[in-house]
Amino acid sequence: MPRKQKCLVVYVGTGEGFKAPAVAIAKELEAQGVECRTVDFLPGLGLDKADSLSKEIWRRLFWQHSSAFSLGFKVAESSLFLNISKQVIYHLLRKQAIRQIREEKPDFIFSTFFVATSFYARLGKELGIPVFGYNSEVLFCPPILVCNDVARFFVSSREGYEDMVKKGQEKELIRLTGFPLDSKFRKKYGSIALERKKLGLANKFTVLLVYGGEGYGPVLPLIDQMSEFRADIQLVIVCGRNQKMFDALNRNKPDHLVVKGFIDNLQDYIYCADIAAGKSGLNYTFESIFLRKPILVLRAMQNETYAAKMIVNKKIGWWPKDTEEAMGIIRKAMRDRDYLKAYQDRLKNIPVMFSSTDIADSLLSEMKCRAMKKPKQV
Repeated sequence: MPRKQKCLVVYVGTGEGFKAPAVAIAKELEAQGVECRTVDFLPGLGLDKADSLSKEIWRRLFWQHSSAFSLGFKVAESSLFLNISKQVIYHLLRKQAIRQIREEKPDFIFSTFFVATSFYARLGKELGIPVFGYNSEVLFCPPILVCNDVARFFVSSREGYEDMVKKGQEKELIRLTGFPLDSKFRKKYGSIALERKKLGLANKFTVLLVYGGEGYGPVLPLIDQMSEFRADIQLVIVCGRNQKMFDALNRNKPDHLVVKGFIDNLQDYIYCADIAAGKSGLNYTFESIFLRKPILVLRAMQNETYAAKMIVNKKIGWWPKDTEEAMGIIRKAMRDRDYLKAYQDRLKNIPVMFSSTDIADSLLSEMKCRAMKKPKQV
């Protein structure tokens, strides 16, 4: 019996944007007979303390202060910063990564985190292991993402593809592919009324509010303004890992509010919503598009403005300037179902392909071609 191929799948756990596509691809590869080991970048190298510190800095500085994130984003676009940081990371982590690869013995590596992609691609050339990358930013290409040492780079939008070429990614290394949606999003649902009942939700106009895995974003102003028509609406807030917000909201919870912590069935809540509101992260945006839910952007980090602009340009949602404007949109959607339906109808015609199978098939095809090119052992 031939040995199973092994793949090391790498992401970074600072949010679902890098993890979700990694998990989706790993599931699909496993379904096709590949043995996958899915790891968070630094913990996978045995650097748990460094990982905890970096995530704490990320949460306290960048997540809670978008201006700091914007500044860091601009600094990261400097070619001097890019060259120095890549060299430093490679020399600091090389020894741990070689140990990891000797233990895991992967036939190939798939990474959704651009720092890990560049790092493993350089090491992979040295060790003879092909490394594949996925552009988790989807709609654009930050300069730090460019890496011409990869065997292949996957991206799920024409805009992202063109920006990668513009920023210096070799065209022949890029493959335009479907968005890697987790297979759990493809479950068959009953009526919205039935699915709401299963979740313990009232069968009335529902706004889902999600600010990503970390759950940082403006909440209280929206709750206050909704109280005037609480009999006709319910606001479902998913707090993610933000325990402080979860506890605060549960202390004095009004009737129209449903509060959830970190959940693994977000797709069910998106399906039950009339409007998907919150942060315009790429996963939440594309998951909402797949389930045909108009998107109300209430927060957009620097890298998420591309998704927010796409939502507005394609008229599949809104990006209000403040809570008052957001409430005006919600009121209109509640009272004028034709207005809301127009947004839902446009979602049906968005030219986005959703497929984890496409990427997995490409990976296995590439590996098969490489195996055929290898000289036979005499």
